[in-house]
Amino acid sequence: SGGCVEGSVAILAREVIASGRPRLVVFGQGSPYADVKLVCGARIEILIERADRDSADWAQVLQGFEDRIAVERSVDLDSGAATAMLLSAGDMKGALAGYDPGERRAWRIYLPRTRLIIIGSDPVALALMQLGEVTGLDICLVRPDGPAAYPLLGRISYRRQAPALALADIKLDPWTAVVTTTHDLELDHEALAAALPSASFYVGALGSRRRLADRMAKLQSTGIEWAMAKRLRAPVGLDIGAQSPREIASAILA
Repeated sequence: SGGCVEGSVAILAREVIASGRPRLVVFGQGSPYADVKLVCGARIEILIERADRDSADWAQVLQGFEDRIAVERSVDLDSGAATAMLLSAGDMKGALAGYDPGERRAWRIYLPRTRLIIIGSDPVALALMQLGEVTGLDICLVRPDGPAAYPLLGRISYRRQAPALALADIKLDPWTAVVTTTHDLELDHEALAAALPSASFYVGALGSRRRLADRMAKLQSTGIEWAMAKRLRAPVGLDIGAQSPREIASAILA
């Protein structure tokens, strides 16, 4: 809201913490709080509830983050009772949060953090690693036969295995993207052959457009079905005329 309602929300939150009963409040159009004005003229609906650290529903949400499984949590606005259940990727259709006024129930789906696996060690890989972390992604750098110790920042993870072994250990899921920047067609092929049939939502390869036909032919010759092979984003990234490593990294993230 840009600061319009935060003070009022803090006051209401203290009341909810004390009572333990959730509240759905409205600011802006149709709000009972006439003294709280939204300059944009919009309407904001906010569900405020007390989060009990030791409750089973929040434990399920936190376990879902750790295991990289989506969790749907719902709360009864009259009683405050909450439940949580694990979801498969196929169960998620439509909005990630909502409110059923008939049942007086609000719900939200908590997704695993988006993860980006970068295979390579060139300046583009390093720029993508740094920019991806700043953007808030979980980053894993795979540098086959790289140095035993790597000067990494923050929570970036690092693997020295061959691409196929690294990706098998990581266990690709629908919230994971894989990008190869190796400049080595054999390493790229090994990584792409492992990533394209997986559940990962995005697979890209750095390289020239003229190499694309050869990549696709090799993938198909080694048993990758066309429906899987055509998922490949190559050359990777948006076509913005990027030339420097950071420009290319920005195009890939976008």
